[in-house]
Amino acid sequence: MSTHIRFDDGSSWPRPALESDEEYGIGHRLRYARELTSSERMEAASVIAAYGYLIVEMTQERRNKVCAQIKSSLVAEVDDSDTR
Repeated sequence: MSTHIRFDDGSSWPRPALESDEEYGIGHRLRYARELTSSERMEAASVIAAYGYLIVEMTQERRNKVCAQIKSSLVAEVDDSDTR
């Protein structure tokens, strides 16, 4: 499973962790892991930076589009796993 969702326009956003995921998301690891790998630190930094950008820098119209694309990607991911 990829840690990012890539869009046709070349942008990418951190993939939200879902309860249905086979492994815990970065939020869980930040709270409970004794140590983090450098990769996990980078993933956490990516989520934090994306959140700030989404809330502060984006217009509401663009934010709505990004959120809709992320949701669509996650639905497609679930649909793909159901057909396996």
